[in-house]
Amino acid sequence: MLEIIIPQKTVDVLFKTVTDRLGDRVLGSFPFYTRVTKDTLTEACSDILDVNGVDAGYIYAHDETIPLHVDRYKKDAIYNLNIPLYGEDPNQYFMVFDQVFSERGCEWQAVGARQKRHEPLTPEDQASSDADNNHLESWSLMGVRPWDTDADIEGLTNVPVNEDIIQYLPFDKDFYFGLTGKVWKQEIGKGLLFKSSQIHGTARQDKFKVGCVLMLKSADCLKFQ
Repeated sequence: MLEIIIPQKTVDVLFKTVTDRLGDRVLGSFPFYTRVTKDTLTEACSDILDVNGVDAGYIYAHDETIPLHVDRYKKDAIYNLNIPLYGEDPNQYFMVFDQVFSERGCEWQAVGARQKRHEPLTPEDQASSDADNNHLESWSLMGVRPWDTDADIEGLTNVPVNEDIIQYLPFDKDFYFGLTGKVWKQEIGKGLLFKSSQIHGTARQDKFKVGCVLMLKSADCLKFQ
C-alpha cells in the first residue's frame, strides 16, 4: 500500500458533493453512499491523476466498522484510492491485509455483527451502483473467516494475525486468523492506494466518517507516486 498527498481542493470539491446532495438531512444521521460523477471527478482530481484511469468513484459515510471485504465488483478496477473527507474521530484507522481474493467481491461478517447498510443518497445512486456491478456476483459471508472460506485466497498463513494490529481489530482476534496486515491512520490531506483485491476494512469505529473510494484501472494514472 502507498500513502499519497491529497490537495485540499480535492477534499473540498468531493465533500461539497455530499453537502449539496444531503439537502435538509443531517450529516451523521444515517449511513450512505453516493456516486462521484465524471464532472466532479475532473474538477476534484485532475491535479493528482488522469481521470480516464478511474473506473468508478463512490463516497461512503458511516459510524461503524465496515466488514472485511474486497472490492472486485468492477471487472476492470485493479486499485483502490481511499480519500478521507470528514471524520469525527481524529484517531480513526483503516486496515489493509496482505491476503488477496481476486475472484469476485466478497465481505466477511463476524458472528453477531449487524451492520447498518449504506443508503443511496439520491435515487440515481442506486441505479449507478447496480450498473457498476459488472463482474461476478459478490458474496456476503456471515460467521465465516477468510481462513475458512471455500475459495482461493492467496497468502493465507497458518498462524494468528500479527500482534501489532490486535488493538485495532473490531472483533475477536481469532476471526483474523491466517491474515497479516497493517493499519493506516485516516487523515484529511492523505490518501491510501492498495489493490482492490486485498482484504481490507475499517478498524474499530464508533464515530461518523466520510470518505471517497476511487476504483483505478491502473496505478499508472496517478500523476505522482
